Amino acid sequence: MVSRKRLFLIVLITAALTLLLAIAPDRGTFPSTSDIIALQTARQNGADFEEWRWLAAYVSVHPHQAHVWERMGVLDYRNDLCQQASVEFGLAEGYGSLSSPSIIFYAECLMTLNKPQEVVHLLEPHLEDKEKPDGLYPLLARAYLEQDDYDRAFLILSNWVEGEPENSQAVYALGLYQALTDPNGALLSLRRAADLDPVVEESYHVMQTAI
Repeated sequence: MVSRKRLFLIVLITAALTLLLAIAPDRGTFPSTSDIIALQTARQNGADFEEWRWLAAYVSVHPHQAHVWERMGVLDYRNDLCQQASVEFGLAEGYGSLSSPSIIFYAECLMTLNKPQEVVHLLEPHLEDKEKPDGLYPLLARAYLEQDDYDRAFLILSNWVEGEPENSQAVYALGLYQALTDPNGALLSLRRAADLDPVVEESYHVMQTAI
């Protein structure tokens, strides 16, 4: 059974990783009349909506154009329409491939929709990429934590720090995880993160007290 203190730290870590990822809330479904209303409301200036309509008309005739589906996904992602964007990104991936930023946008939407296993399936192959998508590590770590796979979460965070030792967010995220099993190591990592970025200083003191 998980102790109350351990459970508290797990919740803190998950919340912190969520903040690092800055995932937007979902506000849409696909496809329906309510989508159009939501799109019109979200896109006050009309520019995104007009582009989306033209793209939608195009793929209705040429549905195998991956880059068009991807662009539609990007437009919906940046307007907080994750349900719709995830469908469009999925079609883009099925018909071809996604750019690195869109891979992360897609994964963020899947996390918003509470689909961590799909996030793992999407992101794990990119661990082998020479140029990894920005945001890969914290998203994967959070997906593993959502599935109670703590060993893989620790490995991912350790690899993140190893690859980017001067990245304060990476060191901070590892420190949060270490709080579960290695309080002394956690404090060292969190202190290191605060040294790298003064913005982390207050969070370090909060975690120091919690530990």
